[in-house]
Amino acid sequence: MITKKIKEKNIKGEIIFTAVEFILITSFLLFCSGSKEKQDSMALATLVLKETTQSQVESELTDSFNGDNTDLKRGNKCNGNKYKLPDPACRHITITGINALDVKAKVRGGGFIKIVNNGGHIASNVSGKGKIRLVNNGLSVTVRENGNGIINIVNNGNLLSATNTGKGLMTIYNTATAPVTIVNTGNGLVTVTTTGSIPLFITHTGDEDFTYPPLPHITITGRNALDVAPALSGGGFINVENDGGFVAVTETGTGRIHLVNHGAALTATATGKGMMNILNNGKVLTATNTGNGVLTVNNTCTAAVIVTNTGNGRVTVTFSGSTPITFTHTGDEDFAYP
Repeated sequence: MITKKIKEKNIKGEIIFTAVEFILITSFLLFCSGSKEKQDSMALATLVLKETTQSQVESELTDSFNGDNTDLKRGNKCNGNKYKLPDPACRHITITGINALDVKAKVRGGGFIKIVNNGGHIASNVSGKGKIRLVNNGLSVTVRENGNGIINIVNNGNLLSATNTGKGLMTIYNTATAPVTIVNTGNGLVTVTTTGSIPLFITHTGDEDFTYPPLPHITITGRNALDVAPALSGGGFINVENDGGFVAVTETGTGRIHLVNHGAALTATATGKGMMNILNNGKVLTATNTGNGVLTVNNTCTAAVIVTNTGNGRVTVTFSGSTPITFTHTGDEDFAYP
């Protein structure tokens, strides 16, 4: 009966061998002696052994689930081997949530899986040194990382299948009420947001950054949105929120301009792959950025301000006071003013 119990409880084979071996040897020696007292002692020893072994069984099962309620029957594997929690060798896998028992996780190659499951069944697999981070409040999710990349998923929708191959970072936000399948191969930054009630199959191959659905190249909001004149050429992006005076904004290249105007008239011009971030709460402002750098402007000056940056560094400028200011920076080093 002990053997049957131990096998049913999934305890390691060496415990079974030790228990059975001990009983057989003890029984043989005591029965051969022919002594009734020794036979009675043998029966008592067998009973004690049975109780001790059963205690070990229950203790091991309790320890296995301590700190996590992952179901061993799901076949979770750490570097190809089935594991029981807590196990220092399997800290690569962390599973929590009200439906943690309904998760299957496998890691081969030193990667990591971290899952919070409050939804349907999850099948997750990492082959390599990559990482899967998943929060599931929706239906079933199948996720696979092949390589050294990272997958971040928040699923509040229907069935979701995601595969990332390479060194890239893929981030998924899903609220679609129909099944969604996403396959990415490459080393870029991939961001996918899926909604609606139509089944989706999204495939991306390449090392460039990718966003789905594609971002609008020109976005204009604010109380005075009609008082904005945007000009764009070269595939870049312009984002303007205008609650102030007239805004003329020009992007030439693949860079980005993000602008919030609560002040007077503003002119922003960018050329290249760089980025401009502008917050204007002051008077007239003219800002020019040429190159691949990042220019950040925060203006509260009550006089006119002209700022020009040429280079590839990170330049941050803050203007205040009541005196007109002309600021020029050239070079690739990072710079802050004042």
